[in-house]
Amino acid sequence: MEQTAWLVSTACDIVARKERLGMVVSCPFLLYLVPSQEKAARVRSICKPLKPLGIHPVSLHPGAYIEHQISGLKTCEPEFLIATPERLLELVSLKAIDISSVSMLAKEILEQILRSHAKKTSKVLLVAGNDKKTQHISSSLKLQNCTVTDDSCETSFTICSSVGLMNVLVKDWENVAMTDVEEFENVLVVDLPPSVDEYAEILTRTAYHVVVGEVHSIFCNTDASLAKPLAELLADCSQVVPEFLKKLVSS
Repeated sequence: MEQTAWLVSTACDIVARKERLGMVVSCPFLLYLVPSQEKAARVRSICKPLKPLGIHPVSLHPGAYIEHQISGLKTCEPEFLIATPERLLELVSLKAIDISSVSMLAKEILEQILRSHAKKTSKVLLVAGNDKKTQHISSSLKLQNCTVTDDSCETSFTICSSVGLMNVLVKDWENVAMTDVEEFENVLVVDLPPSVDEYAEILTRTAYHVVVGEVHSIFCNTDASLAKPLAELLADCSQVVPEFLKKLVSS
């Protein structure tokens, strides 16, 4: 949590400096992506003391009613936004929030993947549902003030972090078949495909990467129809089936 406190403090200093110079501070200024509701609560607890200073942190996660969050966003323009990818995508699709002017992006999920490997450079493949989402993810990760270097390809870039370099390639499901998945230590599936068979292929091809290949997936409410075949696939591959997936299958 020390790194989180340092990042929040840095963002707070930047906001204060801009305001002293009479510059307009975009809202939200900081977007902090987290993998779970619990992590969102911990990050928000760090940001909460900033409220008397005029910096309003808002946490968006599946544990709260989305209607309440939409109502809250109408009455408050948060400088700091803490969100899980699932709930953030829901609110963006409903036009409840605009993140196009975000200045700083903290990528808790990607940092977590990179930190799990004792290497200076990691290769990560992000798989999105379509080309439009691919472009959106790429541009979001390359926001102003993020320490990012671009390669020649618009959807291929390198993120420089305190734990090393992360070479990132973003592809949609239509083009991922032409990608050498075996080259990537980590695959992050942002949007699950319509068929579990396509997901099974990603799992199989990643498994060929020495012994450290990993696949991380974001499962949304819209993926509920895939719960049973996905749980069966994970069990067949001797993988741990998450509790929430078991509950969806049995419900």
